[in-house]
Amino acid sequence: MAEYSLVEDRQSGKVCGLWLRNPRVAQDRVLLCALLAKHNLSQDLGAIALAGGYRVVPNTVDNKGGCFVMFGSAQAPGEKTEPKPRKRRWF
Repeated sequence: MAEYSLVEDRQSGKVCGLWLRNPRVAQDRVLLCALLAKHNLSQDLGAIALAGGYRVVPNTVDNKGGCFVMFGSAQAPGEKTEPKPRKRRWF
């Protein structure tokens, strides 16, 4: 199949993504669904994967390479959020 691991949210402990060694696998929605089904996560995340509701984020947190497939708005390990733009005040 594919070399992968589950990514869990630190606060909730729920699976929020996958790490994949081969970034090309991230484009195969059926394979993503199969990986989720293998861990009984197809009900929660399978529909999101089939609809393409995920982001592919390069792995920059360690030297393992690959990428993270993150479902919904979950952040990938090492991913930084961009600061919100400051509102301009017009005086």
